[in-house]
This record gives sequence, C-alpha cells and structure tokens, in this order.
Amino acid sequence: MRTRFRLLPVAFALMAAVVLLAACGGSGGSGEDATKLLDQTFGSKAPIKSGTLGIAIAIDTGGAQGLNGPVNLKLAGPFESQGDKQLPKFDFTIGVDAAGQNLQLGAISTGDAGFVRFQGQDYALSPEVFASFKKGFEESQAQADKSKGNQTLATLGVDPRDWLKDAKVEGDETVAGTETIHVSAEIDVPKLLDGVNTVLAKAGSVTGQNQQVPRKLSDQQRKAAQDAIEKATFDVYTGKDDKILRKLVVDVDFKDSKGEKGKVEFSVTIGELNTPQSIQAPVNAKPLSDLTDALKGGGLGGLLGGAAGGAGSTDGGAPGNGDTVQAYTQCLQNAQGDITAQQACAKLLTP
Repeated sequence: MRTRFRLLPVAFALMAAVVLLAACGGSGGSGEDATKLLDQTFGSKAPIKSGTLGIAIAIDTGGAQGLNGPVNLKLAGPFESQGDKQLPKFDFTIGVDAAGQNLQLGAISTGDAGFVRFQGQDYALSPEVFASFKKGFEESQAQADKSKGNQTLATLGVDPRDWLKDAKVEGDETVAGTETIHVSAEIDVPKLLDGVNTVLAKAGSVTGQNQQVPRKLSDQQRKAAQDAIEKATFDVYTGKDDKILRKLVVDVDFKDSKGEKGKVEFSVTIGELNTPQSIQAPVNAKPLSDLTDALKGGGLGGLLGGAAGGAGSTDGGAPGNGDTVQAYTQCLQNAQGDITAQQACAKLLTP
C-alpha cells in the first residue's frame, strides 16, 4: 500500500511532463509513402498547443507469478499550452486497475494553482509548493530547449523511426473525429531495447539518486527481453491533412521462461487538436494537509472508499506514510525552483 502513496507527490510532475510527450507533429505535405509519412509525423516541429490526451497501458502477463490478472492504466484529460517553455494547463485523471483493485489519481494545473486528486477528491497544493514546482518545470524546459531544440520525442533521446522496419500504409481511418492515414510497421527488437536504455538513462538523470530507477538494462535483462519478445508492432495514425500525430499504438507479444504467453499494449491518442480547452480550478478542493493528516492518522480505509477491497487494513495506517508526503512537499518548497535540489527530493520517496 505504501507504493500507492509514493505516487501522490509525483503525480503532478508526471502529468505535466506527459503533455510534452504529445508534442510531436508534422509540417503537412502530401503523398502516402510510409517512410515519408513517418518522417513528416516524427521529424517536424509543428506545434501542438491544446487538445485532449489519452494514454492507455494494458499488461496481460498470462498468469505470471506474483500478478493476479491483467494490469490496466489509463490517463485522460484536456491540456492547453501557456506559451513556450511555460507550465501548461491540464486536468488529467489516472485510473489504475490491478489485482482486483482500483486506484484513481489525478492532477490539475490552472497555470496559477495546482491540485492533486485522490479517489475522486481534489486537494490544493500550497501556493509556495506550486510556485516552486512551476519555476523548476519551466527552468528545466528552458534547459532542454537550449540543448535539444523544440520539445518533441527527441527530447527523450528517442526517435521511433530508428527501430521500425517494413513500414507500410494501411489506409485511411478516423481517430477522435479526424481523418488520418494509418501506417503500420514491425519493431526491430534490439534497436527498441537500445531506445529503452536511452529512456532509462534519461529517467535516471531526472530522478537523481533514486535507486529504484535503473540506468540501463543489464546484459542478462536485455537477452531475456529479446528472447521473450515474439512479436512487436507499431501503428501510427497521422493527420491526413496536417501530418500531425493523432494516435500511436505499440503491441508486444511475449512468453516467459515457462512458456506462458503475455501481451503489452501501449497507446497514445490526441483529440481536439489545437482547440481551446476549459480548465478550471475544482470548487471543492481541500487542503493537501487534509490528505497527509489522514494518511498519517491511519485514515486510509475511508479515503479509499472501499475501492481497494480491504487492502487498507494491511499497512494503510503504517507510520511514516504521511510523514513521507509532508517531507517531500517541504523539500520541494525549500528547493525554491532549483532543479538539482528538486531532483534530490526524490530520495525521500525511496523506502
């Protein structure tokens, strides 16, 4: 149960960062050559200023030991840019279903204030904490822009074109009300694992000394992954008129060492592209201290509202959960926008 609440203080940062992952686009153009379409979609600098974002991750381990049933994670909500290198507005909700339990998290940024959501209840960040987070976020984007250029997938050091093969045009399809061209491709697994290592290295630099984030796949892990993956496919749906990404789907079929088959599916969908979004502060938000006090006082069962199926009795009232959240919040406030200091705060989330 403690793992769940380590998600709360970082949920806000996660959802701000995920807006940037949507910021890949195209400069238009014609023609239906698959390679050209991929180049236009992932190689251009056309801006994505607003819209609705949907991310879904579904994992079916085929009965692998330690996991009871499939795991599903969904993120959805509107976002709107506030200008170059500025913290965007957003209102995202994350739902996690695993082992018969459901957890609802979320975060809102109005540009002037921030809120986190837990099991349907909104909690307001203090002005000091929000200002510190906003300053650090915007400084980090300025640094990334200076070293990497416009915010696209390349900001993570990843270009999907590097690990695709046998791309072909499947035809026209409608995605979130927009006419798109569907391009499919096979994934070159060794090159994909190179990309995974690049992302892990990037994540390691962001989280500082947090030992829970590996810096790379070990040779053994890499071989095991390569042996386990039986098939991996990549589908892109690019705007027919503007060649801007509307949907991306990655499917991976695998088998474990015992021969049990499993599947992982990851998808990103962008709707209402560059349409103004209404993102407002919640009207019934409580102070974040209400949540941390409840956790500290063992009030987990009531907060979950029964959604965790009684799991709150295991360690929901364990001492330290509320203290950890409060210490992390105070650390962010003390950092006063210093990126290195904010990264060092991640150590407080390590058990």
